[in-house]
Amino acid sequence: MASQYLNVRLVYGTLDSDDLLEDEAKKADIVLSMWPPHIRKVLRADELLDCANADHEGAVKAILRGLSSHSAAQPGYIIHTSGTGILCWADLERKTFGEAATKIYDDWDGVQELTSLPDMAPHRNVEKIVLTAGTENVDVLQTAIVCPPCIYGKGRGPGNQRSMQMPDLAKCILEGKKGFQVGSGKSSCESALSYDTKQSTESRHSPFNGCSSLQMPHHH
Repeated sequence: MASQYLNVRLVYGTLDSDDLLEDEAKKADIVLSMWPPHIRKVLRADELLDCANADHEGAVKAILRGLSSHSAAQPGYIIHTSGTGILCWADLERKTFGEAATKIYDDWDGVQELTSLPDMAPHRNVEKIVLTAGTENVDVLQTAIVCPPCIYGKGRGPGNQRSMQMPDLAKCILEGKKGFQVGSGKSSCESALSYDTKQSTESRHSPFNGCSSLQMPHHH
């Protein structure tokens, strides 16, 4: 990273470096909180990238504290990457895997439903933290949540260039020498190219529009 992007200031720490994350968020106008780290993003001087684990509550809280110290004249922005796994909460609760689902979520006209899913839903714990911070600090903090489905495609950045789900799925099929299905095999799931996921995240930048949630295509 340092050798390829000479104008990027790198800050070293862990997800438990609360003071460091809070301090850097105070300095940044925009924070991109995303996982897994196969989205390439060249940062401007006013941006902070957290690309390790967006389900880490402590790290997100520290970042939000820093961003919430901004002013109304120069608010802070966070684009938090969650995941469409949050929409599988009903299947997890009923233990119905591989069955067809007719439920359709609408992140435009039905965004209120998406921002008030049950607490047991995957990723919901951190999404609630982000949404609450945006509500309580509406004058100085703008929040957006992006929920990609399975991501595939070679990354374009200097670090990890391999996606997770699709290559691992292909590996299982090759090793088993046949395809497999879960339950009745009637479920379906969309996928997104890593580059398209990056474009979706960048589209939140200008204008930010105070977007609260963005779900990319997903069926289960």
